[in-house]
Amino acid sequence: MFSSTETAGQEANFFTPLASQPRDWRALRYMAILLAVAVVTRGPLYGNPVSHVDDQFYLLVGRSMLHGELPYVDLWDRKPIGLFLIYAAIASLGGNAVIMVQLFATIFATATAYFIASIGNRLAAHPGGLLAGIVYLFMLPTLSGAGGQSPIFYNLPMAIAGLITLRAVQGSSKGGARAAMMLVGLAMAIKPVAMFEGIWFALVFLTIEWCRTSSWRHVVLAALPMMAMALLPTAAAFATYAAIGHLGEIWSATVVSVVGKAPLPHRQIIVLLGFMLLILALPLASAATSLALLARSNRAACWFMLGWIVAAGAGVASVPNFFDHYALPFLVPLCAVTARLLSPRLIGLAWAGALILWATTLTRNALRYDGFARAKKFERVVALVQRNLHGGCLYVYEGPVQLYNSTGACRVTRFVFPDHLNSAIEAHALPVDQVDEIERIFARRPAVVVDTPRIFLEENARSRTMLRRQLECNYRRLGTVSDTGTFFYQPLTIWTMRDDWRPCPSLPLAIRT
Repeated sequence: MFSSTETAGQEANFFTPLASQPRDWRALRYMAILLAVAVVTRGPLYGNPVSHVDDQFYLLVGRSMLHGELPYVDLWDRKPIGLFLIYAAIASLGGNAVIMVQLFATIFATATAYFIASIGNRLAAHPGGLLAGIVYLFMLPTLSGAGGQSPIFYNLPMAIAGLITLRAVQGSSKGGARAAMMLVGLAMAIKPVAMFEGIWFALVFLTIEWCRTSSWRHVVLAALPMMAMALLPTAAAFATYAAIGHLGEIWSATVVSVVGKAPLPHRQIIVLLGFMLLILALPLASAATSLALLARSNRAACWFMLGWIVAAGAGVASVPNFFDHYALPFLVPLCAVTARLLSPRLIGLAWAGALILWATTLTRNALRYDGFARAKKFERVVALVQRNLHGGCLYVYEGPVQLYNSTGACRVTRFVFPDHLNSAIEAHALPVDQVDEIERIFARRPAVVVDTPRIFLEENARSRTMLRRQLECNYRRLGTVSDTGTFFYQPLTIWTMRDDWRPCPSLPLAIRT
């Protein structure tokens, strides 16, 4: 076993944080190793513009912001503004925006793995930390994290905040609480569930303050600025929208709609949770073993890491739909603490190999995915849509949102994310009625309509009925395109507006309600 003194010394010699010794070639070498692993695990998706519907939508909002459109006002969603600002910043750099997002996501994933390695090397000896960072990169694609999902970006500030907190727990640094809470605040401005981990970090700092002073007054005085730092980015976003007269829109989208969104049916929750737990089974077992080993040599660090894992789990459980990418933040503390199990050289390498084999087995299809070949197939769909727009607008009822980006077509609704208007769980979460909005969409006569069968999540039957009625009245089927490389590989059906457009009879009241 390694004592805390031995571990700290080994960490300083082996993996000194890049920020403190930028000329340490060893730190640069390990960063290079992690970057190479990130490219290997994420590279097969490079160039694919439709690998995940979320990434497509975030990019659409980011690009729209560069043209003066506002999230929540011109394009509706419930994600915090920080995520869209990241995508807008990436889109502003020019070039192929899809590849730019994928490259920046690779950089963020690499940096996160580096700080996971730094945490791991405070808990264990060489080569545990580095192997923990490598395992993190291999595990990301198992949870749909090979692209630009929001945790890919906010896991980085959370990993840095966790490292700062662990240093305080181990007594190797004083202070850092406000910096950690500012990082938590940045993460919350990308995805609010980061607050659960932030609460744990705050409690740890306040406990340290209590042990140091035995004064509730000092604890309260420490807590107030920490809370302010964590809330500052979100408060700034709300203040900005209030200043431009759109406070109601951001409040309705990011707060009210979150409460109004219905959970999935129990059978789907069970399936999704089971799938998530299957993916995390070996990492969870590895983390549990590591915690048991760590408890013998560094009990304070053990309790901190255990609390962090529980807090991250609470964040996952707080959104009970259990989509796989919701568990991506869970990987940071799980992989970091696993460094303890991976530190004995032979056993560690063997166990790391088992975790990597587990991850590659789960994602073998994604790792063989030729992103650029899929991009070429998708370009044929884009060309077909463009040829039939004739200056009109596009409406994607269900299918790749990337079509808006790639065709440059105008939109007929601010609810462009397909689930918002056709998913049953969104029926009471929007500021509009789904069927009424679809009727308004077709009143604007979109020139091309794209649809694809839903193979997951329950569809609102009223929305589908309205779509079918409108297509039967005024559209003709242009064709069905298979193997487009879109999410789940669904065939796309493309409809074009007839020349003899006429008002469509309204649906019976019983169906509308």
